[in-house]
Amino acid sequence: MYTTNVLFTLTSRQPRKHCSMHTCNLGSFTILNAEGLIMLAEHRATVWHCTFDEALRHLDPDFRSWTHMNRASCSHRLWVAKHLHMENNDGARTFPWLNAKAYNARVILAGLAATSLHFLMGILLHIFAI
Repeated sequence: MYTTNVLFTLTSRQPRKHCSMHTCNLGSFTILNAEGLIMLAEHRATVWHCTFDEALRHLDPDFRSWTHMNRASCSHRLWVAKHLHMENNDGARTFPWLNAKAYNARVILAGLAATSLHFLMGILLHIFAI
């Protein structure tokens, strides 16, 4: 049985089934990916004393090696700050979001989760080693 959502109802005889991959991509993945990239890039910019854009560019080879190691493909372009949409047209800060295709968003989120886990474990080891 199909469930009907008013926002996605098509003018046809039978409503279409919703794709959870695209539904999640339109909602949470865009924000989670942007926030994860910002967190990692700000940390890298602080540690390596570089700009935010340089830190984002340094994250890309790490992500590409992770995708190669895990046999995942991702056709997303190189990350730069303007792709994160951290400001609206008036220059006011807003919720960041990273536009990506649905499959790419899932791969980026998995890569960020793996990288963030290593990042957080490093912080915990540093705290408890003191």
